[in-house]
Amino acid sequence: MLSQLEYPKSAPALTHFDAFPEAPRQDDPPRSPLPLERHWREAQVVDEADCGPVLAARWIDDRRGIWRETAEAPPARYVIALALRSTRTRWTHRQSRIADGIMPAGSVCATAPGEALEAEFEGPCDFVHFYVDAEYAGNLAAAIDPLGDRNIENTVVRDPLGAQLGRSLAGRTVGDRAYSQCVGQMILARLLALRPGPSKTSPLPAWRLRRVQAFIETRISGPISLQDLAAASGLSRMHFAAQFRAATGATPHTYVLQQRIEHAKRNMCGTNRPLVEIALDAGFQNQSHFSTIFKRLTGDTPAHWRRLRHAV
Repeated sequence: MLSQLEYPKSAPALTHFDAFPEAPRQDDPPRSPLPLERHWREAQVVDEADCGPVLAARWIDDRRGIWRETAEAPPARYVIALALRSTRTRWTHRQSRIADGIMPAGSVCATAPGEALEAEFEGPCDFVHFYVDAEYAGNLAAAIDPLGDRNIENTVVRDPLGAQLGRSLAGRTVGDRAYSQCVGQMILARLLALRPGPSKTSPLPAWRLRRVQAFIETRISGPISLQDLAAASGLSRMHFAAQFRAATGATPHTYVLQQRIEHAKRNMCGTNRPLVEIALDAGFQNQSHFSTIFKRLTGDTPAHWRRLRHAV
């Protein structure tokens, strides 16, 4: 329920985020003009009628390990989540999986008014949540596409421009409700424009997907081509790529990179091997390429990520 908005006396520290303003120390006041949520997806306002069509708030959590959260959207507002850093997470709505895996910075997902969402996080996360009036969202959807589908809930899209807008909002040092509402409206408009239409491609059957996953696991240290994956599934390259993306939400290339990083993480936690050996064992040509992909998908460098795990 929406109630009194408060700024906490101190803000959780951001451990690392590429090209993002330095996190405030625990003894400093929040630098972001956005209210900081005390609980996940629970923004609080003094007066519902006074907060306008869009209310923005920020959720920062620097916990390590795995933890779970549950929240219910306000009865008259969509909740649009914008990831400001890459996060490994799993979101479930009514036992249906919305997202599972690495949610890159710039990912946007909406939850319908009054709907509950369960989430599992692994590692630190940073989100801007936009609470959008349901009537306003419907009118905007009708204006963008009068004859189209106006459903935006439980849709995850990647929006690099949205990430820049979110960072500009979170990085301001002076609060400005008009600016935050403008950014929220733009995020909503882009979500409406970027959301996928009805899929004409059937997802890859589970048994074929398991064969592909097993193939990747056994070949993770070497080169893996699209033709290799298609052959493992028993399909042509064209049919395989479309069905694989419909089943996983990722292209075959991106999925393989994600699995290489996960393989490297397991080796980094379980051994003291040099990073260059771990990179080669995960199928990367050199440590530089490994570090670039690792930072892109996790928001952290391999050395820093490993150092934090060893410190626990």
